[in-house]
Amino acid sequence: MQTAQQQLQALYVAWQQYETRRYYPVARLLAGVGDLPGLYEFTYIRGAEEAQKADFEPFPAFPTLSEVYRSRDLFPFFANRLMSNSRPDYPSYLQSLGLDSNADPMLILARSGGGRATDSIELFSPPARAEENGVFRTFFWMHGFRYLDQSQHDRILSLQPGEELFPSPESDNRVDPHAIQLLTADHAKVGYAPRYLANEANGLLNAGVNGRIFVERVNPYPAPAQQRLLCRLEACWPSNFQPFASDTYQPIAPDATDLRHWSQWPQS
Repeated sequence: MQTAQQQLQALYVAWQQYETRRYYPVARLLAGVGDLPGLYEFTYIRGAEEAQKADFEPFPAFPTLSEVYRSRDLFPFFANRLMSNSRPDYPSYLQSLGLDSNADPMLILARSGGGRATDSIELFSPPARAEENGVFRTFFWMHGFRYLDQSQHDRILSLQPGEELFPSPESDNRVDPHAIQLLTADHAKVGYAPRYLANEANGLLNAGVNGRIFVERVNPYPAPAQQRLLCRLEACWPSNFQPFASDTYQPIAPDATDLRHWSQWPQS
């Protein structure tokens, strides 16, 4: 198994089951693997085996669960999820993601979620260490808009960047007892943390760390609902806590790159 390098970038792929709307982490994309700059690596993770019980099938571009796929170019499966920078609305698109013109493809995929109307895929990145203050930070799009009423949708549009949101576990949720709803200071419900992030947030709580969630950006219509509310999670992570360390996120292929000692994680 290869060891991760300092310049490496990582994205995870989540697949949504149609009936339950539940997301399963199923794969991982790395950029900057090994000694060759720009080398990409795709591999399935153990979460794909759990997702198979919910009818997940390997993507046609990557048909074998136990194989490691590598390429000098970004795989078309991901490249096709990027907006062309020749489009006249490209600058406004980057602005809607809270990014500038220097953003690279991996960052754009992470921030946009990489979703398309024709499939049930969402991309997300592990948290990164913020250079200015050393905290660990991750961005996510709010989930669960279909469960909100009109007044709650209106409240989202009135949110301001930097406004704090407050997590509230919803243990009586029949679909997902680990669900975490997010509330404003005046107790308005504005959606749910993504399931993959809810699991990590619970891990932080168990480690004795309270993260804080802030509004990063609100995009009104005609932005798609899945890119309506961009949030930011920040936390001072203990040195013995490693995000995405559960078996779910470990690669199936034994020769895939090992992220367990990735330099982005807190050092013990």
